[in-house]
Amino acid sequence: MINKEKSFVSVVFYVRNFELYIEKFISSVMKVIGENFEHYEFICVNNDSTDKTIDILKKVHNEKFSDVSLNIISLSYCKSIEEAMASGLDLAIGDFVYEFESIILDYETNLIIEAYKKSLEGNDVVFVSPNKKATIIQKIYYNIYNFGVKKDQKIYPERFKIFSRRAINRVGKMSKYFSNNTSVLNTCGLDNSTIFYNASKKYIKYDKEEKRERISKGLESLLIHTYSIQYFLIVMSFIFFLATVMTLFLKNTTLFACFFICFICVILTLLLVQYIHTLLNMTFKNKVHLIKNIEKVVK
Repeated sequence: MINKEKSFVSVVFYVRNFELYIEKFISSVMKVIGENFEHYEFICVNNDSTDKTIDILKKVHNEKFSDVSLNIISLSYCKSIEEAMASGLDLAIGDFVYEFESIILDYETNLIIEAYKKSLEGNDVVFVSPNKKATIIQKIYYNIYNFGVKKDQKIYPERFKIFSRRAINRVGKMSKYFSNNTSVLNTCGLDNSTIFYNASKKYIKYDKEEKRERISKGLESLLIHTYSIQYFLIVMSFIFFLATVMTLFLKNTTLFACFFICFICVILTLLLVQYIHTLLNMTFKNKVHLIKNIEKVVK
């Protein structure tokens, strides 16, 4: 007989037109959580699904897991995943919270418990990530993002994460200023860890509305949390400067004018981006005190 964990856990998961995946996900996750925890709840964030996802979810719950607490939050229109998941987090009451932004099960479900045990080792946040990016776009985005941050602040595509109540409180405060949950968790000043696993190649294809929201939040994160855009503009300004100097010596007036104008435009853009980044730091980040721990030492 398994000695079940006493901690109360909340499982928050995101769905939008996932009727092909929801039955396998909810059956597998509810089973492993029920086998390992005494107290738990499930919170589904329905991001304006238009298919039978919620009907299937309710059917599986009523037929197999009717004794499990399940809350369904239905949003009135499609929002970004970060904003959608924030509504689920607000409702969660667990000592630890699992967040499943993807319900693709391309990993063994024992990783769910492994991540919890990892959090008990002192990690307030534990990410579970596939060791390979699903698409070329993902590879490009994460390489650009990680190029502009410190080594310990790099992010990776994740299947799910678990964080402690202390991290929840910290994120709740910082999320008033920043909307990207993963970036906030990775830079909130608390210990975190990432578990990598060998993933299969299957992944969810998102519709146009969801892609638009993802692109918007991705660009926002690049601007707020990284210096990647600034680094790119510095390189571009250097290239145009060299091109301008070369055309000056070649006495090609037309090319000189073109490169010079491009150089000035890139410099102005760099100054504007740097100004916005500085303004965001002064306005928001300075309001968040990233205290990791307070220890009182006595004899």
